[in-house]
Amino acid sequence: MLDVIIKVTGSEELVGRLTQVKDAIRTIRGIHLQIAHYLIKRLMEELPKKFEKYQEDFETAPETYMNIELEIPEFGKLEIHRVEEKINENIEISRKMVNRLLSEEY
Repeated sequence: MLDVIIKVTGSEELVGRLTQVKDAIRTIRGIHLQIAHYLIKRLMEELPKKFEKYQEDFETAPETYMNIELEIPEFGKLEIHRVEEKINENIEISRKMVNRLLSEEY
């Protein structure tokens, strides 16, 4: 990808600092992964405490869709969705709605 950027921009500075740029990218990716692991660990510690009072409702509710909102100070608001129905046919969906969890029906 950097090769494409160099071609398009013709940046001599980027060519001259390519090793530094690649090192910086590796560093940022490493930090990103460390943060992700930390957040998952903390969520796994906090979530059972917060979710405990909703567990029975979540398991026994007759609805095929259920939404619970929890507030976890370190993370903010967390929404948990229970979905029990899937559709085995193709449906056209707007690009802006793909790969998103929604709290409203569209």
